Amino acid sequence: MFVIIFNFEMFMKLIAMKGHYFVSMWNKFDMVIVIASDLGMLMKFFALNDSFSSATSVFRGFRIMRIVKLIRSSVLIRLILDTVFNILPQVGNVMSLILLLCFIYAALGINLFSGIMLQKYLDDKNNFQNFSNAMIVLIRFSTGEEWNKFMYELAND
Repeated sequence: MFVIIFNFEMFMKLIAMKGHYFVSMWNKFDMVIVIASDLGMLMKFFALNDSFSSATSVFRGFRIMRIVKLIRSSVLIRLILDTVFNILPQVGNVMSLILLLCFIYAALGINLFSGIMLQKYLDDKNNFQNFSNAMIVLIRFSTGEEWNKFMYELAND
């Protein structure tokens, strides 16, 4: 459906602008995306996806590149993206502090709970017997996933 809309837009621009259509690089960019999308749809229609599956996904991915045009033309979207890119270092600092906190609690959990017998929720993947499993369990706890079931099992032991 989107390909039909893209084709319609491209053809209407070609008719309206005549030879001036190819002056703008954005129009050329749109034309390449439309042609690539058409090729992907034709390959899907003629069941060529099996032999060219990666090529069709690349052709479909070209449609997403139209967002680049939207970002370049909109001042407000650029302002939002600039703000996001400016706060990324601060987000990195906060994430490193959270990782340090998880590291400390993983070491503490290994010391306190490594000898506990495995049960229903405290199984071979979710336990405090080694550091990697302890970190995974703590990340699960920080998202609130089944932490109360672990707490109940550990409280009973």
